[in-house]
Amino acid sequence: MTENILQKISKIDMQGLLGKIPKTLSLPGGGGKKSGLSYGVDVGASSIKVAGVMCKKNKFEVKELDYYKVATVSTEQERYKLVSEMLGKIKQEKKLKSGVHIAISSDNAKMFLHEIPQMGEDETKKAVGWKATQTMANKNQNELTFDYVPVPPIGVKKENMQTVFVVASEKTRIIKELAMFAAAGIEVLSVDVDILAELEALVCAGYFDDDSRVTLLINVGRQESTLCVVQGKAPYFTRNMKVGGEAFSSGNGTAVPDDGGLSRDDIDTIRSIVVSIERDFKFFSYQVAHSTITKFDSVLLTGGGCLIETLSRGLGDMLGVNAVTTKDTGRMEISGDMGKKPNWSAIKDIMPVFYTAIGLAQRGMP
Repeated sequence: MTENILQKISKIDMQGLLGKIPKTLSLPGGGGKKSGLSYGVDVGASSIKVAGVMCKKNKFEVKELDYYKVATVSTEQERYKLVSEMLGKIKQEKKLKSGVHIAISSDNAKMFLHEIPQMGEDETKKAVGWKATQTMANKNQNELTFDYVPVPPIGVKKENMQTVFVVASEKTRIIKELAMFAAAGIEVLSVDVDILAELEALVCAGYFDDDSRVTLLINVGRQESTLCVVQGKAPYFTRNMKVGGEAFSSGNGTAVPDDGGLSRDDIDTIRSIVVSIERDFKFFSYQVAHSTITKFDSVLLTGGGCLIETLSRGLGDMLGVNAVTTKDTGRMEISGDMGKKPNWSAIKDIMPVFYTAIGLAQRGMP
């Protein structure tokens, strides 16, 4: 199996490891051509989300959204078996004939800013590759896959210099994800990173229209959360936090609520998230932005954990900024056909969990 996957990996769009940053956002769409259905599949710790998106009249139109529960298991072998079986059922149910776009989790990738001299594409790629090997504990470049995109410089632009946002990952980590899809007979067209795919979908939904604002995008997963510092529409810094939605006690019958509806345990959990946010942002401000960015304007919460009603209010109060969830689909067009689904009302209530899958599906747009 491993040898077969290693052969397949050369056919994967490894330059697709990095989420695109749309250049024109007057309309939430790509090249304006009508396209067929493109599928994004987001495999999480306890669920699989599938989005089918097409480009129509210069807009991304979401045509399909589906959520599949996966049992939580203790070993990697059990997860491989369960997820592969579920992917096989999804392939049959959706009659998948084309490939899909997938993501690796943020904790399986390194993302960082790199400032290098202005140079040609080949020289830039070599310079970024060398930096990636240094960042990934001197791994051989043959063991890595990486991608990069130019971003506006932080502060004053230096003459003859360029700033790039780099993503690197070990190929063995990607192979593990590819193997589950290969076992289900599903072709993988590109590999992304979950938080960057999510950012792309949210940009196209209109959440990042102000190029001057600094936003903390936080995906609150079941077990872990990912923080991404975004200025305008570009990512500049990411960190993983070892706390997720399952750390909250609200609704389990054991918590003692305060006057505002927050349990004491939940207050402690939110405080621990705030400590992580403040520590990580301070590192970004001093070590990455060199004190040119010293505050953030808002917090944008997504992922299943952000559906905990008390989280956005608690974070906003403790951080002193506006903290909102991504329940609003904004400019993203949701097809009227979706309303015919028996589970559509339930899907609308958990919209924040689908943005990674939607961003992945957008990778297939012209």
